[in-house]
Amino acid sequence: MSWVAIDIECSRAPKHMPWTVGSYLCSVGIERQDGTSTVWFFNPNDRPHEELLSEIQQEIDKVDFLVGHNIKFDLNWLKWIGLNVKDKPIWCTMLADYLINGQRKLEYSLNAVASRYNLGHKLDAMAMYWQAGYETDEIPLDIHEEYLKMDVHLTHEVFKRQLPLIERANLGKITELSFRITQILSDMEVSGAAFDKDGAITYCNEARSQVRNMDNQLVKLAGIDFTPSSSSQLSAVLFGGSLKKELRELVARQLKSGKYKITTRKAKVDIPVKGLGFKVPEGCLSKKTGLPSVDKNTIDLLKAKDKRSESFLNVLREQRKLQKVVSTIAGSSDENEKGLVAAVGKDGRLHPSFNQCVTRTGRLSSSDPNGQNLSRKGTSPIKTFFKSQKGVIVNLDLAQIEWRIAAELSKDPVMIHELNEGLDIHTDNAIRFLDAGKYERGSEEFKQVRTIAKTISFRLLYGGSAEGFFRDQRMPDYSLKRWREIVNAFYQKYQGLKRWQDANIQIASARGYIRNPSGRVLTFDEEVKYGIESVDVKQVKNYPVQSGSTDVMYLCMVKILEKIQASGINPLLILQVHDSLVFDCTIEEAETLCRIGIETFKSLPALAKEYFGWDIVVPLLGDCEVGYDYGNTKGFKEEEMDKIFEDLPAFLS
Repeated sequence: MSWVAIDIECSRAPKHMPWTVGSYLCSVGIERQDGTSTVWFFNPNDRPHEELLSEIQQEIDKVDFLVGHNIKFDLNWLKWIGLNVKDKPIWCTMLADYLINGQRKLEYSLNAVASRYNLGHKLDAMAMYWQAGYETDEIPLDIHEEYLKMDVHLTHEVFKRQLPLIERANLGKITELSFRITQILSDMEVSGAAFDKDGAITYCNEARSQVRNMDNQLVKLAGIDFTPSSSSQLSAVLFGGSLKKELRELVARQLKSGKYKITTRKAKVDIPVKGLGFKVPEGCLSKKTGLPSVDKNTIDLLKAKDKRSESFLNVLREQRKLQKVVSTIAGSSDENEKGLVAAVGKDGRLHPSFNQCVTRTGRLSSSDPNGQNLSRKGTSPIKTFFKSQKGVIVNLDLAQIEWRIAAELSKDPVMIHELNEGLDIHTDNAIRFLDAGKYERGSEEFKQVRTIAKTISFRLLYGGSAEGFFRDQRMPDYSLKRWREIVNAFYQKYQGLKRWQDANIQIASARGYIRNPSGRVLTFDEEVKYGIESVDVKQVKNYPVQSGSTDVMYLCMVKILEKIQASGINPLLILQVHDSLVFDCTIEEAETLCRIGIETFKSLPALAKEYFGWDIVVPLLGDCEVGYDYGNTKGFKEEEMDKIFEDLPAFLS
């Protein structure tokens, strides 16, 4: 096998992504297996760019794979400038170190990783110029070249140290899969997602007007003139206290002549406010001011005592939701200079970054902007601004994946039976644990209790406790004894889950880590309780399930994209949102894409057996949704597909 270590330098942050307005490539450097290296300068340079690109492409084509540190960043630039690296296997030294260290929260910069292998560190001269305000192409070429050559050399040396470590730790399969995901994420980041910037700005301008009207409603309901956007004033109105008001007061000033002149000056006075009588929830005092907090958590916990306070609370909550949507889209000011609209690239598309080395479980995170933290359908209009440019948006979603993986890992016979029989787990638990049987099925009361049962199940899956439910004012107002009975009943039903969780705690306490069937190693923090140091129990319950789900989703992504390529259709993967893949495709391609998704979901147990040697005994299923934008997709059952795709526009209308 042959390889080269590769690295690029570009315009400095924040203009460092290829799609950012004002960004540009400065140089590309490689180091070959024999230690020789070459640097190509793009700016300034009197050689034609086509000639430089041809030389770099030849070097890439000669080798079997590319090595880089945070190589997704380099791949993005290479693809953006037209080089063919789409299907080239890669090795990312940052991602490999993350896997070797069990996803611990460490620094994964090249300097930090190289230091862990006792390889020294990069030169600081370039960083000094950047910190002094110089652009990359303004730094002397000899310093630039030396810096870039050191980058690729250190990366090359780190790679050579990692190769045997990955093999010895039996991390080969999960490492290979993670590197394939890197290429997929790079393709997705470079293509980006279409975003209706003008429509989003129009919505925000209208929403800000609604927010101002809500301010007037809040003042009227409070019966006192105050500023709802002021935390201290809102706190006083909700809980009682005082409002600081700026007034003009009369003062007598003595002149040089000895006479006095009456004038005015600004003064702040405290005006006592009775407030609307809300009770301050436990633990909701601001650490900064000592006053009752008015953050989202506190507002969510408040309970109204009469119609007036209920109306005030409803308006306040709706206003907060609207303000959050506006802030996410365009920032909190009227200039529309932040949020999603400010992140739109020079190609008119959004290009979220997807991070593989942030979470403790291997699960992806997203940033700049966050492409995974988009409000659920029906709760916010944000998704509606993600429009299809090819025809339709198709969302392929793994159903209940974390509950299914928990059943698989724990081998709990009750969980497995419920999944195999297709039973409504949360309905059964609502009736068993919360007496939901007294309500009519389908009624609002029944739906509310079922939602609570679902919340309880997933919290206990991830380390929740009776004490936690008792303290949470968003949960039913049961006694601590009642909550303990509910938790005990849950574990009485799912005894296999409880035994598995307890066994993992013992293993993690003894070894310090747990290995998932994929080969991924999970490490945990230590916590001190009553002077005794022990493993973080919540992490031990949470991480295996979340990481196992992630590894299945990774395999699913790779296989779906392989099948897409073999089918001859050309949909565009625009987002990955934890358990779902979001595509933009033509109407004609939608049926093939949906069938590929459903077939791949059902075949995942066999695929996991083939790839990881992991025998998954629970069924893995998925859902399809189709729409003209991401916020207005419609789902359907597999047996309905033939009829729906006979006339998809009619189904979507």
